[in-house]
Amino acid sequence: MKRNFRPPHTYTFTLEDVAVELEVDHPEIVFKTDIPGPKGDTGPQGEPGPTGADGAQGPQGPQGPAGADGYTPQRGVDYWTSADVEEVVTQAVEIVLNRLPAAEGVGF
Repeated sequence: MKRNFRPPHTYTFTLEDVAVELEVDHPEIVFKTDIPGPKGDTGPQGEPGPTGADGAQGPQGPQGPAGADGYTPQRGVDYWTSADVEEVVTQAVEIVLNRLPAAEGVGF
């Protein structure tokens, strides 16, 4: 008994976890292994790669809104004038000198 063979005929199967397509086209047999197989399990996370170079600087952003008025410093609270500094130094020197013991022949 003869069978009618009408090429081509294609068989698709898995061989050792690789999807294989077998195409029989008399007188040749062609193997194709580029067809996708079933999705496998996700592998472990790899090591991080090296840090890449910084990218180019982006464009200038838009001007922001004006800020609230600032605080105005006050004399005697936020700063001293030269006269204020001189007065403090003079008072400090007087306090130090008044606490030193008196010694004969020594003048300040």
